[in-house]
Amino acid sequence: MKYLKENEIEEFLGSNTKYGLVGLENLGNTCFMNSAIQCLSNCELLTKYFLSTKYKEDINCSSKYNTGGKIANSYYNLLEKLWKQSRPYVKPIEFYITFTHYVKIFNDSSQHDSHEMLIYLLEKLHEDLNRNVEKKYMELSEKQENETDIEASNRWWETHLKRDNSIIT
Repeated sequence: MKYLKENEIEEFLGSNTKYGLVGLENLGNTCFMNSAIQCLSNCELLTKYFLSTKYKEDINCSSKYNTGGKIANSYYNLLEKLWKQSRPYVKPIEFYITFTHYVKIFNDSSQHDSHEMLIYLLEKLHEDLNRNVEKKYMELSEKQENETDIEASNRWWETHLKRDNSIIT
């Protein structure tokens, strides 16, 4: 993480680029998807994580909740086009096909909510990149009498990270 924070995004890009200033072509009724992707694409730390290919080290193929890295890889390929090419726009058909294969709710031509798309995309990326192979059940106990709110919160957060720990988290 420190490596990503210390380096400028230009260090992960080629010289022939528009640095993410690229549009996404509407594939019919996919403006909800394009909005979510543009929003996420401009989260600098996450984009550097993908463009540096560090995400490949975290792909979790063992969990029953993920796509075996297919959505993470498809998102990376789309980011490459958005950030490393000099075209004025990109047609995200490859990403759309991969994403809607796993998230069937978006596999039609009806209108959808960009916020809903963003939630599903973050969830799928999280599961593909979750560093915890097993999600064991862990019981959380209530705040103890001798604990401060901060101590209880830290304890709950540590327990959460034992199940869910990715760049998204």
